[in-house]
Amino acid sequence: MTVVSHLEILKLLIDYLKNEGMTEIRADLDGFEIPENITWENSEYIVTPELTVKDNNKKHVFEICDDLNLVTDNSLRRWQLLSQHADSFKGDLFIIVKEKDANALQQLLKGYAIEAIIVLHTNLGIITPMITNLLLIILLINPPKNLDAVQFTMESDVVQSSSGYLKLEWTGSAQLKTEVQQSETLDFYDAKLIYAGRDKARVISGLTVGTYYYRVRVAEGSWSDILTVKVEHQSLGLALGFFAIGALVFGLTV
Repeated sequence: MTVVSHLEILKLLIDYLKNEGMTEIRADLDGFEIPENITWENSEYIVTPELTVKDNNKKHVFEICDDLNLVTDNSLRRWQLLSQHADSFKGDLFIIVKEKDANALQQLLKGYAIEAIIVLHTNLGIITPMITNLLLIILLINPPKNLDAVQFTMESDVVQSSSGYLKLEWTGSAQLKTEVQQSETLDFYDAKLIYAGRDKARVISGLTVGTYYYRVRVAEGSWSDILTVKVEHQSLGLALGFFAIGALVFGLTV
């Protein structure tokens, strides 16, 4: 068995698409036209897709994600643009990923509102001639609902804090032990367990300026949707302004 490279996956994908009757296949590969550059509206941000194809009057875009740990904000911004571009041509963005990374990728895409179809290859990225077709099993990942699943109860998936103080609350039964993780990266690569117990709330304080991500689950269960918390402390000038107004009001009332 051999670990397949990025280039080999791209070639396998092109062969499959040819056999499926796709036309106008473009790729950054010898023997093919390079895909057209795509520009973000009213900006200088430009990306070149890895692979584009035509399917009748639709245009699809394909990307290969070798390692989820290497996905950055720029990667997600790129996928946002590619998804919008494909949608404008009545097509889809397909992202090829290892099966072990599929659920985490789904959470990333959901957190950034990126519409994409996840394409799985084998568990470890290992392909033999007998199971090559597994590379091209296209799945919309809809995991079965867990009756014990819990979710945060905030009104929005994105919360602003100007004080570094936050109260997390979630659904679930007090009979079940829950776990809450905090991370400074959306893929939870640096995740810290900040709570484990049977409460349904947790107060967080002392957060410095930045963006934090939280998720909750019943112990050993599936993780909730990701909650994003953006901390932006009040500027000194604004704080002094509030102080001055308060002092003025106090002076007028004594």
